[in-house]
Amino acid sequence: FAYYREKDYRNAVKDGQALVAMQPLNGDAYAALAKFEHKAGDLPAAVSAAQKAVSLEPTEEEGYFQLSSAYEDEHRDADALAVCQQQVQMQPHSSDAYGDRGWFEYKLKDFAASIADSRKALSLNPVQSGWLYFNIGLAYAAQNDWPSAKTAYLEGLRRTAPKDRQAPHEEIRRSEEHTSELQ
Repeated sequence: FAYYREKDYRNAVKDGQALVAMQPLNGDAYAALAKFEHKAGDLPAAVSAAQKAVSLEPTEEEGYFQLSSAYEDEHRDADALAVCQQQVQMQPHSSDAYGDRGWFEYKLKDFAASIADSRKALSLNPVQSGWLYFNIGLAYAAQNDWPSAKTAYLEGLRRTAPKDRQAPHEEIRRSEEHTSELQ
């Protein structure tokens, strides 16, 4: 994992492949390989490794996350949503599963479902909430419900540490921009 931390993703992939060769039944090893492949820009290989991770360990979150992320970067949001739906079935108490499903529902313009799943994620884990409020705000904004969007954005910002607001997450940047426009 040293190569990954150093952002040397090609060598990280080689390390991940060696790990998988040594532990071919370890879903976490495949999830790590998927992460490395994704960062190295080989999305088909990332999808393949993440699918193997999910098949080996369907109760572990990382495989689902890696698979839905790779699908998202391949512009396969419907496939990513299907992965999240499978994760919710396998992990019905996972706030991440509901939150991620809410994100893809938003992207596929199912705003009511996005809001409902984001709220379900909040009910399961209120501590991890900033990004979920941003999801809710985006869904309200897409429906031109500006008062509700503003309330959600402001709550998301309130619950997000200032240092994390600068994170390179597209949804946070968009939420901050929308919040500025709403004020």
